[in-house]
Amino acid sequence: MRRHGNSSLLGLYTIGIAALFLVGFLLLVVFGAGGYRGTVDARETHSQERALLSYISTSVQQTELGNVRVESLTAADSSAGGDIDNDGVNAEDKHAGSGTAAGQMLVLEDADTGYVTRIYLADGKLIEEYRNANTSPDPTQGRVIGETDTFTIEEAADGLLKVTTDEGSVFVYTGTPSGGADAADSAAAQEGGM
Repeated sequence: MRRHGNSSLLGLYTIGIAALFLVGFLLLVVFGAGGYRGTVDARETHSQERALLSYISTSVQQTELGNVRVESLTAADSSAGGDIDNDGVNAEDKHAGSGTAAGQMLVLEDADTGYVTRIYLADGKLIEEYRNANTSPDPTQGRVIGETDTFTIEEAADGLLKVTTDEGSVFVYTGTPSGGADAADSAAAQEGGM
């Protein structure tokens, strides 16, 4: 009888150890999956944030040097398609139609076709539109390339722009010195005359 009691105690002990390992394994899987999910979500969020700046940078790089410029976007420009909201103020509050500046617009010119690609902020969305250079910007004619509350363009150096959105900043080389093509022609003429 003793033998039978020891073997049932040994069997319970073995089952208990196996159950403990099983519970430990299940906890490891659950916590590991949660950690992995958090890491993937963080990576995906970061990728989406950087995608907007990468898109802008790539668009500028694909444009011929000297065909990139920054223009002021006026409230009148946006009257056809909606409110432009570059700094959190409704375009109507900026006296729509009066020519008051409502933001900045990155203009990428295709000299061969007479068309331009315009990138600007409208209602918290970054809009890209490809239209004839003689037309006014119209957010309803463009496509949304991302959402952001900030879109600013600063000249960091001759031919170098700093584009800033909610996700950060990117520097892009335009090949256009300060003052645009007229300044480059003037500088070249001055150099040739000396």
